Amino acid sequence: MEEIFDSVIKSYFGNADDRAVRSLFGLSIAMMSYVYSIIAPGLSPKKLLIALHFMRLYLAESVSALAFRIDPKTYRKHVSFAIAHLDSYLPEVI
Repeated sequence: MEEIFDSVIKSYFGNADDRAVRSLFGLSIAMMSYVYSIIAPGLSPKKLLIALHFMRLYLAESVSALAFRIDPKTYRKHVSFAIAHLDSYLPEVI
């Protein structure tokens, strides 16, 4: 599973080491694989990365869309879908 995230990250951000990955997404590649296997099996790895990037950096849509080479409207759609999906798996906080 880690190989999938590693290849997706390399396709967008080049050869990023683990420290750079943690600064971009807030998790190591190993932890992303764990999260994906436990609570995000219905998401594509790309959508999970987009959501993690959004939650970690909270940049303007246009800036983040450029980083992932997608349209800002598509970026917004992926973020909304992924966060709603993750929210359905997480316990409710009172």
